[in-house]
Amino acid sequence: MIFQRNEKTDNNIRRIADLFGRKDKIYIYLANRDISNQFLKDAEKEGFHFGDEISPTEREPDEVMAVYKNRELCYLSWAGHLFFYQKKCKIPRIDYERYVNGERRYIYQKR
Repeated sequence: MIFQRNEKTDNNIRRIADLFGRKDKIYIYLANRDISNQFLKDAEKEGFHFGDEISPTEREPDEVMAVYKNRELCYLSWAGHLFFYQKKCKIPRIDYERYVNGERRYIYQKR
């Protein structure tokens, strides 16, 4: 595993902010519409926003989102999408559905 998440919060909910460790940027994989909507709601609750200060739920999700430690969300360019799917990608890739479901192995694996 590239990094370890911090302990769960008091109410046993995994938070996005717990994913960073020493990294400043992570990629979040969103497998379907339901998990995408959940991610946007969770991100908004934790104070994440897009670079123009728009809240997450005011925008449509993409299959892969870049998330920064400074609580900024970004869409990936086509080149970013290509990079995400390559094995040599050094940026941590999180399968958000696995993460919020409490799975221990939540690093993205091609399905």
